[in-house]
Amino acid sequence: MKNSSINKDIKDTILDSKSVCVIPSKSDPDSIGSALAMYRILTSLKKDVNIKYYGELGDISVKFPNRPDNSKFNADTRIDNSFDLLIFLDGSKLNRFNVSIDELNSFKGSTLSIDHHEMEKGDKGFTNYLINDPLSDSTCELIVRIFYNKFDSDWLNLFSFDIDTDSANDLLVGMYSDNCIFRYKNSKFAFLVAQYLIEHNANNSMAVYKVFQSFDINSIDITKLLLNNLKFFKEEETMITYLTLKDVKEFDGYDIGALSEIYSQFITRCIYGYKRGYILKEIDDKNIQISARGNNYTNDIDLTEILGDLKPKYSGGHFNAAGSTVENVTLEELTNLILSVTRELMQK
Repeated sequence: MKNSSINKDIKDTILDSKSVCVIPSKSDPDSIGSALAMYRILTSLKKDVNIKYYGELGDISVKFPNRPDNSKFNADTRIDNSFDLLIFLDGSKLNRFNVSIDELNSFKGSTLSIDHHEMEKGDKGFTNYLINDPLSDSTCELIVRIFYNKFDSDWLNLFSFDIDTDSANDLLVGMYSDNCIFRYKNSKFAFLVAQYLIEHNANNSMAVYKVFQSFDINSIDITKLLLNNLKFFKEEETMITYLTLKDVKEFDGYDIGALSEIYSQFITRCIYGYKRGYILKEIDDKNIQISARGNNYTNDIDLTEILGDLKPKYSGGHFNAAGSTVENVTLEELTNLILSVTRELMQK
């Protein structure tokens, strides 16, 4: 985004605001890390700031101990006209956020979205202002490049704040969570951003520990279940595992989405001869949620294209990491549909 007029409008909107609600898309490290950094930036500008997060915090409380108190960091914050600016992070579609269409339509202030997910052609998002870069590894990377940019960059320089240690640590955790410490496709800025954060006192060893070496012991049972349900489809170079509605109810109270990342990070991308892996999770008797991951080096089919062909209720993501929700289909039917679409795309 290099339109200087729009950039000035965004900067002025942030500077002119008095009360801001920062809204991460979900409780994953990239969303929460970017939200916490945004909170500190705005409070340094003497704004009244609240964070309205989405979903169960799960192990987020371990990964990000230096959060504001519950009066400022709350899933139940009401979106109303006591705010004059809403900042949406890490999502380009409203259904990824804990905000209703009625709340958004009733809001009279300004809205800004900062996101790194691929958007459909022609999609201008749901906010007044949009900063979107699908080539970026994470939204945390974008926050650094927008607000703290002190290294040589040909991209966007809205502000040039001094970064604090807590924000450097939170942003590195969020960035590592999304790019798996550079195991996935990296933007040309990814290593520079990580270098910048470490040079400004981010603890690299602590970030690695928080993302990959501090899973809750309860995640072992879920991981065993995912492995027990795992099926291999050699012709389609695809692995699929399942969480039934019964399984989801059994693990009620745990953030299954976050815990199943163990499977998606370390299994679907690591089995030789298989390029793609899926978790199919029954949400209720009508909806199935899909989490798809591809091996960054070998996968040759855009996962957003596969999921888009399933006629989903919701869908989005990247070439090697995507998700969607499909209605009125069984686990068996959805499995066969994924395999059929994959075979068709393999022939192109």
